[in-house]
Amino acid sequence: MSTTVDQNPRIARAVEKFNDHDLDGFIAEFADDSRFTDPVEEGLTKAETQAYMEELVEAFPDVRVEPERVIASGNETAMECTFHGTQEGEFNGIPPTGETVDDTFVSLITVSDDGITSWTDYWDRMSLAEQLGVE
Repeated sequence: MSTTVDQNPRIARAVEKFNDHDLDGFIAEFADDSRFTDPVEEGLTKAETQAYMEELVEAFPDVRVEPERVIASGNETAMECTFHGTQEGEFNGIPPTGETVDDTFVSLITVSDDGITSWTDYWDRMSLAEQLGVE
């Protein structure tokens, strides 16, 4: 069992590329048949995941994620992370608020020889709404 994201090179590169806002590099770590799910979207394809991440970075242009705790075993990884960003564009129907968000989320990720096959994020929509001031 591992406690750092560095133990899985694909996940480490994906997090690094996301934080650099290099979404082509981020999505390159995903397998062609991968799926992404979070409280807003479910079962996104690789292309849909890239488009969704582009919308997220557009809405939060200073976004970054900070892995706090990582548990990995075999091809499965769980990461507890903090999402940091200032909402300067529309996100999920919420107009720009200018508010800064620091919110905890958990990612469950599966990796195969072909890349990341499954990435599921769990985060609290109410906590996000409260931080954005749109309860």
